[in-house]
This record gives sequence, C-alpha cells and structure tokens, in this order.
Amino acid sequence: MAAKPPREDKGQEKKKRGTFLARVLACWGACFVTVGMVAIFFGLIPAAGRSSHPAEVFIAGVVIILAGSLVLAIPAALMTYAVESDTKKAVDQCLANNDSRLLLCGVYNSQVPGSLEWTPYCEALVRVGSPCVGILKRSLDPATCPQEMRTAEGVKRDVWLESNVSLRAGAAYVLGEMHETSCVPDLTKALSDEDSTVRKYVIEALAKIGASQALVKALTDEDAALRKCAVEALANIGDPGALDELRATEQYDESSMVKKAAKEAIAAIRGRAKATSAS
Repeated sequence: MAAKPPREDKGQEKKKRGTFLARVLACWGACFVTVGMVAIFFGLIPAAGRSSHPAEVFIAGVVIILAGSLVLAIPAALMTYAVESDTKKAVDQCLANNDSRLLLCGVYNSQVPGSLEWTPYCEALVRVGSPCVGILKRSLDPATCPQEMRTAEGVKRDVWLESNVSLRAGAAYVLGEMHETSCVPDLTKALSDEDSTVRKYVIEALAKIGASQALVKALTDEDAALRKCAVEALANIGDPGALDELRATEQYDESSMVKKAAKEAIAAIRGRAKATSAS
C-alpha cells in the first residue's frame, strides 16, 4: 500500500498570506537598495554643482541601502522560520508513524543537499537507525534504488529522477552518521558516482566510519578538492597502511594543494605512530 504524505496544516492559507507579505517586503527592500545605489553612484556628480555636498549624498545613499537591507532581512527570516517549522512538523509526523520511507521522500523532495529541508529529514533517519539501513544502501545507487520509493505518494515528482542527487547524498550522510560498517562496500562503490556532491558526502561518510582502505580509492578522484578531502580524512584516521598511497599522491598528483595535504597527512600519521609506540 502506497505511503501517504503528511496532511497539510489547517492554517495553510494563513501561511500563504504570510509568504506573500514576505515577498512584498523583499520587493520593497530591493527597491530601497536600488535607490541607495543610484544615489551613491549617480548622485555624486550632480551634487557637486549644487549646495548639497557629495559626502551628504553618499551618506544618504548608504542609509537608504542599510534600510533596504533591513527590510530584506525581515522576509528572509520569516521564510526561513516557516520552512524550518513546516519541515519539523512533517519530520515529527513521519517519526510518529515510524515511516522511514516517507523520511526518504522528504530527502528526495528537498533536492538540495545541506538545505534547511534536507538536513532534518536526514537527522531523523539517523534516529530511526538500523531498520532503515537496507533502504539507505539501495538508495546510494540509482540502478538499485528501491522500487517502492519510485511509487510512493510522498514523492512530488511525476517521474522518478534517476540522477537525483539529494537522495544519494542523503543516504551517504545518514550511513556515515550511523557509523554503519556494513555499508562500506556500498559506499566504496558510490565513490564512482557521476556527481561530485554525492562523492563528497560518500568520502565524509567513509571518514566517519574510519574506512581508510576504501578512502584510498578517492585519492584518484577527478576533482582535486575531493582528493584533498580524502587525504585529510586519511590523516584524521591515522592508518599507517595508507602511507604508500599518500606518498604516491604527494609525488604524482597534479594539484599542488593535494600534494601539500598529502605531505602533511604523512607527517601526521608518522607522528601519531611514534607517539603510540613511545607510550
């Protein structure tokens, strides 16, 4: 039986009016900022031929920009609060129903890893724990993503997006937070994901688990920033078994920042090994 999405609040219309007001305030704030910039950049020259001093025009423009920024900040804060409040209610309802599939639907629907909506759903899955490990593993790979997720009513998209990033990144994030060692083979496979954002979360997950041998594979990633991330993760784990690969990275990597990170990682691992043997 298909899972049903959380019901809409009775005050949905009130929220819509609040959103409309926030957008109106944002427009007014943008107008203030624009006027202030015009006063600064175009008002200085005309003011030079009148009694008004250019400095006075400049100060007036700055004041108008600050006022516009304040007006812009109000709707931004209101909309942030609304998103956080709605997401918390939806997550609490999913947890009350013990429905990890709907939580995954929330991760999928957010579409932006690390967003205000994405993170609470992921943290809720961490709280669910072991019962959702299986579906999380399958969610790492578009080819094995659970069929029940594709047809769940909680999914907003009419057609399942095979390349969805938020779900795969979320699965990696949650498994890492759970320190789930059984998922290391699945995460290792996900290091070949076509999306760099997903690979970033996979590297971070392997680092939290302490899977140094799996992280060695990330030293050949096409993205220099992710190679550096993998090097730093290996340094934090401190596994001497990764020294050979780190030496190769220091010598042959094409990125100077990765070479530097590898050199520092080698020194850190050696220093930790000496300290351990001395004690």
